[in-house]
Amino acid sequence: MTYGIGYAIRSEGFTSLEDIINGLNLEAGEARQLMDRLLLINVVKRGFLLSCARCRWEAFYRIEHVGPTFTCQACEHVSPLTHGRWYKEDPEPHIYYALDQVVRNLLNQHGYLPILAAAELGKDARSVLWTSEFSVVTDSDSIELDLCLIVDGRIIVGEAKSNGILKAEHGTQEAAKRLAEAAHILTADEIVLATTKERWAAGTATLVAQALDTHWKRGPRPRLRELLNVGSDS
Repeated sequence: MTYGIGYAIRSEGFTSLEDIINGLNLEAGEARQLMDRLLLINVVKRGFLLSCARCRWEAFYRIEHVGPTFTCQACEHVSPLTHGRWYKEDPEPHIYYALDQVVRNLLNQHGYLPILAAAELGKDARSVLWTSEFSVVTDSDSIELDLCLIVDGRIIVGEAKSNGILKAEHGTQEAAKRLAEAAHILTADEIVLATTKERWAAGTATLVAQALDTHWKRGPRPRLRELLNVGSDS
């Protein structure tokens, strides 16, 4: 299905260089440089949108997998690369770009949120050490953290949720307790609650503060900060 800008097959989107130019308002050279950079770091793949001559299954085929013929991903029929196998309005097969599956999964599961939050926390810093999802393992438990980084020597831990809701198996209070315990073990200087929303669910910060009152046994208590509208241009 064509959308004027971009193309979709079974709810998966694909884009062409022309779409990038129009959609991002870039010059052709800028768009080309952008896509080349994304290709080199395996964020996107380049290929064709083709349909099988036998079963009509339409799919994206990486450019290196297509020659004079291509093999259908559904029925394994070998089709010639001739007119009728690509979008009928194009005289030649058009090059499209698809997100790498790992990147697509990352976006679908909101895995970009901790990355954007970490980038914002490290903005203008002299030194940033960052890790992806981090587990604090004790004798009796394993506590996962969305955020764990050291910014200019300050240890920052936290949670990043696209829906603004902090929860564990037994609710927000348990999640707040586990976050406070992990922060205490790591002697955190700051706890960050990051979300793409304009605010966290009511009472979330209060429950984390109460958990700190209960579980912080030694050393200076960490600062508690909410990071809102993460990824927003506004």
